[in-house]
Amino acid sequence: MRKYLSTTLVLIASAVLAVAAPGTVTKVSGGSFTVHWVVNAVSKHGMAHAYTGNSREYTFTVSPSTTYTVNGAKGSFANIQKGVHVNVQHSGLVATHVDVVP
Repeated sequence: MRKYLSTTLVLIASAVLAVAAPGTVTKVSGGSFTVHWVVNAVSKHGMAHAYTGNSREYTFTVSPSTTYTVNGAKGSFANIQKGVHVNVQHSGLVATHVDVVP
């Protein structure tokens, strides 16, 4: 039961991040970066009350298979700098694709 609940929570968190606006990179270090999102979800049915008006911050690690784009063109980890806006596709907390957006 505990494993099922943990898996469910990870999937819900991933879904929230997948539909969220781009996040802002707040920290970059060798092999990882931290992204901050402001979540302005408004629940009309009571299920998103925990997300209303809160912010989220996650640290993602990268792997050799992580891909990068900058405004649609091919990029690299060097393009991930503090202050840029990014959309992150991930598996758990490992980034699989990072898109730097304006």
